[in-house]
Amino acid sequence: MLEDVAIAHPRDLLALQVGHQLDFFTGHSRMLRDRIARALPEWSSDLPGWHTLLGMHAFGLEEMGDYAAAESAGREAIGLERRDAWAQHAVAHVMEMQGRTQDGIDWMRADIVAWSEDNFFAVHNWWHLALYHLELGDIEEVLRLFDGPIYGARSRVMLDMIDAAALLWRLHLRGIDVGDRWQAVADAFAPAAGPATTPSTTCTR
Repeated sequence: MLEDVAIAHPRDLLALQVGHQLDFFTGHSRMLRDRIARALPEWSSDLPGWHTLLGMHAFGLEEMGDYAAAESAGREAIGLERRDAWAQHAVAHVMEMQGRTQDGIDWMRADIVAWSEDNFFAVHNWWHLALYHLELGDIEEVLRLFDGPIYGARSRVMLDMIDAAALLWRLHLRGIDVGDRWQAVADAFAPAAGPATTPSTTCTR
């Protein structure tokens, strides 16, 4: 069972990360929080990787609606390691869920280099920044972000493609003309077209 992954080895950071990703891709919100919470007593702030635990726990707390604790853990993680893109992402989620649009923009723009350079999760964090600007109705900036860091490179990484499609769909629902941007995303998806297999990305985007 997914609940058993990594719990037997609470000091094995890689196992915890694998378990956390499994919980994420299967949409198991409670385990996103509880898997890490069960491991935390075996850790301490003087151990390498502590910020990673805090960042994962922050996201799990956010997914379960404990926004104050999530933001606190995420900010602590960033204070320890400014390049922790998962912790950055967790706090971005909190601010989005609380409707703190300008706070979210300020949070994401405060240290873009830290979360956007040499990081597999950069596109998704750019996507979150675009959502804040979309909330403000700043369509010009949303399209600039789409054409630049979100999909300017025409990534064939599935998560990047999902983010690109999800942003275009939000624009479509607002009646925004996105020109020929859909075609590039559709072309990228074509080789992988088939039934949905990742609940967290196909249902919640």
